[in-house]
Formats: sequence, structure tokens, C-alpha cells
Amino acid sequence: MLALWIGMAVLAAVFALFALWAWRLAPQFAQAQQRFEQEDNTTAANVRIFYTRLAELEQQRDDQTLSAQQFDEARLDLERSLLSDSTAAHKQALAGPYQGSLWWSLAIVAAVVLAVVAYLNTGSSSNVELYGVRQSIEQSGDTSPAHYIERFEAEAKRHPGNADVWALLYPLYRDSGRYQDAVGALSKVITLRDAEHDPALLAELAQAKFFASGRVMNSDIAATLNEVKRLDPRQPTMHSLLGFTDFTRGNYQGAIDHWRLALAGQSNNADETTLRQGIALARQRLAQAGANGSPDSPSNGNLR
Repeated sequence: MLALWIGMAVLAAVFALFALWAWRLAPQFAQAQQRFEQEDNTTAANVRIFYTRLAELEQQRDDQTLSAQQFDEARLDLERSLLSDSTAAHKQALAGPYQGSLWWSLAIVAAVVLAVVAYLNTGSSSNVELYGVRQSIEQSGDTSPAHYIERFEAEAKRHPGNADVWALLYPLYRDSGRYQDAVGALSKVITLRDAEHDPALLAELAQAKFFASGRVMNSDIAATLNEVKRLDPRQPTMHSLLGFTDFTRGNYQGAIDHWRLALAGQSNNADETTLRQGIALARQRLAQAGANGSPDSPSNGNLR
């Protein structure tokens, strides 16, 4: 985070130097422009052109190629043209080189202040710090899950309203077997992101609750799964969990049906492999049960 503020300060300083450089050179440019306008001989050139053209008209009149009336009309047009060119060539006096500099300086300061305030209110300074934590962990040489959890937990205490830090903690808790902590982290992600109706996150939450309860299906988990069913009947994580519960209850056909639905919506190669292996094992158990004349138990995975 310190590097970010240093970078912003350096950019502001560079911008200020360019502004001061232009402000310092303003008198030189003003003098150069004034000299140019003083030495401008556009009006004199227009007068010379006027007299040259007038001499041509007089010569045409003397040669009788122009009538007196045509000569007067042409001379009037020529005089009007000279008057128009002289009016256009008149330039407004230059303003002082420092005129308006105070307002521009105030505008620049206000823009910098507004940018900082806007970033503090709507920016992601906490995520910048989170990125710095990840970088420091990778550079420390200790990239164990415990080290990540320790550092991210410290960030969660500092920024409890940052959903991203809880989203990073959730898989670390889950993969470390800390399922109750995983449930808490994912619940915070759902609350902070206003994702109470996100079927994917709710299915993940139900799965975390299932493992936190010692792989026992209870009413709370069932209610969460029913909400997922309502939002997305083909949600793969939900069907993966229901297939697992059916398998453990001996309902191998129900497990196969759920895992096939989970496989259809799965995009992770490792999870696809696990599901295919589970389906193959369920079919093997189903065939063994049929050979022994013992039908599989009725499905208990269809929650109501």
C-alpha cells in the first residue's frame, strides 16, 4: 500500500513540475507573440495589393474594356475587400502571461484532492494490501497453507468488510479440514457480496456445512439445498453432494443419476475425473447388489 501512495505522489509531483515549467515559460511565449504581432505586416501587404489591383482597374478603364459604371462597382468591391481584410487582421490585445493562473492552480489542486477522496471511498486499497501480503508470502519462502491462513486472518481482522480476503480464506480452511471455519468464511463472502441468491455459492455453503457436521445431512443443509434446487435445478455442486449422500446410503442408482447431472455441468477436469470414478464405482456396487439379489435401498437424496 505504501508503494501505491508513493507512486501517486510521484505522479502528482511530475505533473506539478510540468505545470510549473509551463508557468515559468509563459512570459517568454507572451513576449514572442507580442513581437510577432508588432512585426506583422499583413495590413501593409493588403494595401499594396489594393493599389496594384486598383491600377489594373484604371488601366482597363483607360483601355475602355471597362465602362465607368463597371469601374466604380469594381473599385467599390475592392475597397470593401480591403476594409474586410483590415478588420479581420485587427487582433485583440494579449492578456497578461499569468492571468488565470490562480484559478488553474486551484483547479489542479481540487482535481488531485477529489481523485484521492474518490479512491479512498470507491477504490480497492484493501485489495492492494492483500496483493502485497500474497507477494510477501511468496517471497518469504514459506508458502504453506498455515502461513497463508495466518497472514490472511490478520488481514481479515484489519478489513473484516473485504469479501475478497474471506474468499481466499475459504478454500484454505476447506482444504485444511477446518470445515467450520470454512462455513464462516463462505457465509461472510455471501453476505458481503449480497449473494444470498447465488446458487453456486449456496451449493458450496451446503457442502461445507455437510462436512462440518461430520457428513450428516441435517435440516439446515437440506433447506440450503432446496433453495439451490429452486434457483438452479441442475447445479453441479448440489448434485455432487446429493450423489455422495445417496452413495453412502446404498442408493447407487440415485448416486449415478446425481453424479451424471453434476458431470454435465462440471468444467473442472479434476472434479470430472472424480465424478467418473464415482459413477463407475456406483455401477459396480449396483451390479454386485443385483447379482446378490439385494435391490438398492430407496433414494433418500431427494430432499423436500
